Amino acid sequence: MTGYVSKQFILASSPVGALRETDFSLTETIIPEPKQGEFVVRSHCFAVEAGMRVSLNGVGKFPPSVTPGMLMQGRSVAQVVASNHPDFVEGALVSGQFGWSEYALSDGAGLNMAGQAMPVKPVPKGVSAEAFLSLFGSTALAAYMGIMHVAKVQADDIVVVSGAAGAVGMVAVQIAKQQGARVIGITGSDAKCRWLQEELGVAAAINYRHKNMAAQLQQLAPEGVNAFFDNVGGAVLQAVLNNVAFNARIALCGAVSSYTSTSSTASQATVNEHPLGVIGAKDLFNLVTYGASMHGFSIRLMGDLLPQALDYLRDKYVAGELRSFDTRMAGFENLPKALVALYEGANKGKMLVTV
Repeated sequence: MTGYVSKQFILASSPVGALRETDFSLTETIIPEPKQGEFVVRSHCFAVEAGMRVSLNGVGKFPPSVTPGMLMQGRSVAQVVASNHPDFVEGALVSGQFGWSEYALSDGAGLNMAGQAMPVKPVPKGVSAEAFLSLFGSTALAAYMGIMHVAKVQADDIVVVSGAAGAVGMVAVQIAKQQGARVIGITGSDAKCRWLQEELGVAAAINYRHKNMAAQLQQLAPEGVNAFFDNVGGAVLQAVLNNVAFNARIALCGAVSSYTSTSSTASQATVNEHPLGVIGAKDLFNLVTYGASMHGFSIRLMGDLLPQALDYLRDKYVAGELRSFDTRMAGFENLPKALVALYEGANKGKMLVTV
């Protein structure tokens, strides 16, 4: 054999506004046989994440941009099918940034498009591909760092998590509860509110699509919110800023409400572009009044915390105190469909595509 015929998705056009499946093009390429120090993998489970949309904007260096004609980037769990690398034997399950490609060639070092180290890692025995991507990947790491080291959640805190039914949010909710906090989840449907209460045990859940979202939050937290883990921005962030407690801590993890804005800057976008509006806040002075803090963070900037984060997640998972939830689509060809569906709110927990 001279190589492996591999289906791939490349970015066909830079998306404007909402993602479309036609923004991606299905192609074929040949993945060569591995040379010394290399190995070939075949991916079986792909993580589909909200942050992928940001990488398609075509501006800035962080996160890295994917431009038309380039392989769509993403993490997957794969099996080593051929190897000339001493650390990666045939048959082993590994996880890495292999992109939207059936097969991939790697040397194990793993760099993302910004040149940052993203090494290939073995999947521990006894952990499924789905659980690994849900609980030991970037989304779970972000949840740990935001709850534990940015929002600094403590026992008896009133904690709000936006995007609570998503991949980051569902882990953030669980970690906050483990600290003894009372957690209020914010999500986009009544069905997801019920799911948050029944499966994750939140004290209360709010559907942001209801016009009385801010009033509900004030009713549920009359003395204010002590900690807020924000994946959304926009009107949700505004509602929390108007109801912060003294010394509140806000951890800004994402701003999904503005990811699909068609304006060149967030300040020019209109609230009609997304049901949550664009990221922004009129009452930032509340941070001064209440001695509160608001801190943006990224796991890429907190690499020194990765070992303890992974230890915490592993220990809680082994103890049965950290649960994995996911929404799955089957078939490599459905990767674009899954990403579009993610932004339409079709998922509970991690969005995955299995092959």
